[in-house]
Amino acid sequence: MVSEQCGEYEPNSVGPLSGMKGGGLEGCHRMPFIVRWPGKVALNSLNSRLLCYTDIFATIADILKKPMPIDAGEDSVSFYKQLTGEKGNDRPPVIHGNGDLYSIIYGDWKYINGKGPGGFSQGIIGEFPNILSRDEYEGQLYLLTEDVGERKNLYVQNPQKVKELSGMLDIYLKKPTRTLKPLSHN
Repeated sequence: MVSEQCGEYEPNSVGPLSGMKGGGLEGCHRMPFIVRWPGKVALNSLNSRLLCYTDIFATIADILKKPMPIDAGEDSVSFYKQLTGEKGNDRPPVIHGNGDLYSIIYGDWKYINGKGPGGFSQGIIGEFPNILSRDEYEGQLYLLTEDVGERKNLYVQNPQKVKELSGMLDIYLKKPTRTLKPLSHN
């Protein structure tokens, strides 16, 4: 089951997360992915691995033991091994864009290439506690394992991580069909 809306239909229904639908923040995209598969997925297991809807295509191909067509699903990465509890390959970055604001999530880190929350949040900054203006620096950098609510922008404190992730994002923006291979996560 995949649920797009958790909680009531209101702008502040994202709990501790920041942002709203259509923006670059976690409250815009993060949602549970629930699987029940007796005999394959351990009961009450939890996996915090990053996945994207596009990954469902490659995962189903893995489950069915069918190769994906060469011209299909190039940004789809199977999470079958994670479902069954095996150690598996890391997922390449997830990139999201809305207008001129792009984000890249890789490992525990998230970089956003501009100011503001983006999406529907932009128009109601200040009306809700989870929507901050986010305009103090030219970009945004968050360590999601320590700050899932994206409240502490580490853009100035970690220029090397900004350089790494902005470089990866630039590669994608210049040639979107290029698959980015995993690098180190530190």
